[in-house]
Amino acid sequence: MPIFNWILLFIAFSGRTFFITISSTAPRIATNALVEALTPAMLIVSLAAAFFTVRRQTAMMSQLAATRDAAQSQMPKLEHLTNHDFLTGLKARRAFAR
Repeated sequence: MPIFNWILLFIAFSGRTFFITISSTAPRIATNALVEALTPAMLIVSLAAAFFTVRRQTAMMSQLAATRDAAQSQMPKLEHLTNHDFLTGLKARRAFAR
């Protein structure tokens, strides 16, 4: 799980602890019920964020792999252009220096 999602989970549960501390100092039934209702909701939102982050990361990795493959397929052409003269097709000075 990415670090960003762990931070969200930490904030969610530390916020729950903060709300419980406040509600225990000034007990109110509505506040406790609200905290108990919001805790699963915060967990669901955090898990959903983690799920969508992983999906985006997977898509980004596949795009990166496709771009890397496209660049690697162009390497022989670029090497040929650097070692040969564009107009005549003969080997350039760089090819002889090797």
